[in-house]
Amino acid sequence: TMPEGERRQALRDGLPAKAGWSWERLAGWLPGGMDAEAWEAAIPNMGYMALIRNLRNFDGAGISKQAANAVLAKISDPAEVASSRQLPFRFLSAYRHSSVKWHGALEEAVRLSLVNVPELAGSTLVMVDISGSMKTAMSNARGRADAQTLSREDAASVFGAALAVKNPKGVDLYAYDTRSHRIPVKAGADVLVKAREITTSGGGGTD
Repeated sequence: TMPEGERRQALRDGLPAKAGWSWERLAGWLPGGMDAEAWEAAIPNMGYMALIRNLRNFDGAGISKQAANAVLAKISDPAEVASSRQLPFRFLSAYRHSSVKWHGALEEAVRLSLVNVPELAGSTLVMVDISGSMKTAMSNARGRADAQTLSREDAASVFGAALAVKNPKGVDLYAYDTRSHRIPVKAGADVLVKAREITTSGGGGTD
């Protein structure tokens, strides 16, 4: 057991990185928690999902431009996106809870993740429920340092937008509650922007 007074220097000497500690373990071990120095030490060993879930924490800590560039490069790297096997809705909470400097990389990651979205033959109608009940949270992960609230509406909107962007000629995308309205989608559209367009109205019933 290392005295708390020696742990900051151990961080600077690279002990946690050499030991392959997760950021969660480092956060519990380091006095004062995760500041910019701690995040910059942890980032090289963080997995893809851990990175996108902690973008707002990076913002809050004020990590260096060099560290931020490393994160941007990884989350928009085609090989990293492919190996992470993330579906598009996983990126929406990160987009909403982070600063604009991450948004371009997140949109690129979503575009790359569309390889996991099926191509649909023929004509398909996609209807996203935006009634009030869809605003319920999907999980109870509140309290975690990297918690991001994702509602059922959020997940559905990204799923619908991704299907439409992947199949712009064959999918008609609608949002509905008491009423319905068409969401126009062109090839190459930004999935996260379209998802936000879907959820900007609604909250009624499901007549």
